[in-house]
Amino acid sequence: MIRYISYLRDGYEKVKPWSTLSEEERSVTTNSGADLKDFHCPICVTPRDFVESSDGVFGIGEHFIRKKLYSCSSCDFLFTNEDRGSRADYFSDTPYKDDKTGRRYQREVDLVDLGAKLCDLPADASVLVYAVGHCAAVQYLQANRRFNAWGADVADDIEYGDRIINIASQPNYFREMNMKFDVIVAVEVWEHYDWRDVNKAFSWLLEHVADDGVLLGTTSLWYPRPTDPYFKAKHEFGQELLQWWHYPFFQDHCSFYTEDNLRTLLGRHEFSPRFAYFESQECQRSDPGKRIVAVIHNKNKKATARFEFEFNRRFFPVFYS
Repeated sequence: MIRYISYLRDGYEKVKPWSTLSEEERSVTTNSGADLKDFHCPICVTPRDFVESSDGVFGIGEHFIRKKLYSCSSCDFLFTNEDRGSRADYFSDTPYKDDKTGRRYQREVDLVDLGAKLCDLPADASVLVYAVGHCAAVQYLQANRRFNAWGADVADDIEYGDRIINIASQPNYFREMNMKFDVIVAVEVWEHYDWRDVNKAFSWLLEHVADDGVLLGTTSLWYPRPTDPYFKAKHEFGQELLQWWHYPFFQDHCSFYTEDNLRTLLGRHEFSPRFAYFESQECQRSDPGKRIVAVIHNKNKKATARFEFEFNRRFFPVFYS
């Protein structure tokens, strides 16, 4: 396989260290972090020591937010300990406010198609768009009569209705309906899990994957050392990577996982992940930690073999913007 050469970022400092700010700058900055005293690592599943990895200020528009990033001293799980905004705020205050015209919608559809292809799924396969947002992906799939499409979210202002379920108020809906899904897609979701909720949230997702199904997610992974086989330049891991916009994103980015973190977390449920890349050079240039993650049950030997050879460490034209 040909190694893709990534691009240097533009050099613009996305995050300013808190220690370098003037008193005037600090006075207009919101401190999102709560004091962290006790830490029970969701990956190690035990109380662990933690270290402060970053203390910086991120600005977008008129918002300036101070965020501290901590990491588990044992497994390198990276996290914040912060007051979190509501899901409704996230869609009104971030680029996803225009979700109906692109971004998440197109990526979700691309992932559904990728999962269906690699799992040889029929036209009536069951699909769940998790954290469905403005529901555009489900509406598209339903309108085009593609798959048995469902959506789920937890926000109060989602357009709930036919096949769009509020799992905050109905967490057992699919269980009671005896439903599992051939493809579940979770686009830019896992980084929003509070460290206290990581295991519960992943458990819910994995419970709803059919025996021969796949969970496909996208997220920016954390590389504290140059361990990725493709992206190894100094600006693409460790402290340099923490200066990039997607890590200290002002709204609700709470948890960042290493590849080993996900192997441990998913292995607890007898699932295992495979990692692929976006073909987009914009992604490679501006977000080299971004991954497409396929999660398959270990007993699904056919899919495991196929994803190992046709998905793992490959590049895909999944929508990125």
